[in-house]
Amino acid sequence: MNPKSAYQELEDVNLVTLNFKSKEKEKQFRKKFFQKSLGVFRVSFVLFIFLYSFFGYFDKIVSPENANVFLFIRFVIVVPLLTVVFMLSYTKIFPLAVMWFQLPA
Repeated sequence: MNPKSAYQELEDVNLVTLNFKSKEKEKQFRKKFFQKSLGVFRVSFVLFIFLYSFFGYFDKIVSPENANVFLFIRFVIVVPLLTVVFMLSYTKIFPLAVMWFQLPA
């Protein structure tokens, strides 16, 4: 990419919102960005679930009297919910759900 074309791309971007001025170009960019970042999201989400589960070990150390409640919340509510979100990332519904949570362009 030569400097002139990079400058032309910058002219197409709203410098406050950092969105493309063209709604169609913004939509194409978001779709392409989502497709490219889905693999990284899945790997980081699995690592997050693992680390969140691992820190359950500290529940017994920090608060032994409440550890059962904390472990119940961690392993019966949160980890299964995160696992469902991870599994949904392999469905056709997931891109629609992600777009629903994003701010409108």
